[in-house]
Amino acid sequence: MASIIFYPDKEKNGESLLLLSFTFNHERLRLSTGLHVPKDDWDQEAQKAKPAKDYPEVNKRLRETVNFFLDKYDELFAKGIKLTKQEVKVKSDEIVEAFKVFTGREKSY
Repeated sequence: MASIIFYPDKEKNGESLLLLSFTFNHERLRLSTGLHVPKDDWDQEAQKAKPAKDYPEVNKRLRETVNFFLDKYDELFAKGIKLTKQEVKVKSDEIVEAFKVFTGREKSY
């Protein structure tokens, strides 16, 4: 099973960069979402910025990010198939590269 958790980094200029932790197959990826919210406006339990009316685009992007990771996980890890640590690492690298394209940090070729 895969899980994703968002959490704020250190506050800078009144806002915190939202980071994510994606855990799967005994592997953990820690990545930047590129999104910023004030630390006081982050609801860790609900995993979203509050009040929602002030952050509709941030919360929408967080939902899209969750869906991206879960879809990518389902695509790369077929149920019932055991993978070696090396195979998991290769697929982990694929996820990171796909996330860079998803966030616009890299272009798709």
